[in-house]
Amino acid sequence: MRKIILGILIFFLFCLVGCTNTPKETEAEKNIKNVISLIDTLPNASDITLDNEDLVYSVMESYNNLPEVDKSKVTNYNKLFEAMNKIDLLNENQNSIREEIEELISELPNLNRINLNHRNMFEDILELLDELTEFNKELVDGLDYFNKAYEE
Repeated sequence: MRKIILGILIFFLFCLVGCTNTPKETEAEKNIKNVISLIDTLPNASDITLDNEDLVYSVMESYNNLPEVDKSKVTNYNKLFEAMNKIDLLNENQNSIREEIEELISELPNLNRINLNHRNMFEDILELLDELTEFNKELVDGLDYFNKAYEE
């Protein structure tokens, strides 16, 4: 009899322990954890290049899609903020280089007046072009003229 009562008590204890409500993760909590995980995948700001630009913007978009109340729960936001700042800095640098190239191109003479004395200008422009991404090279005003003049 004792064994039966003991068995029933153990059964009820297991039922009580097993029946406790464990809180389920809410959709908001899942979204917050997802954004935190995405930020964790980003390189450190010192290692960010323009090759990471799409990734950084994508992670920022995920962060921005969170409700305001949940954004404060993203514990590693600083890493995202630093990555965005680095991308902005790199883009500003690209813009400066592009403007410098455009200025040099505008100083080139007409095609029929180009001679060996302009060699240093061409070399300077080529060096600067090497610092630009392919995307930014396409944005350089006067690049077609430069290419024609360089062929001369």
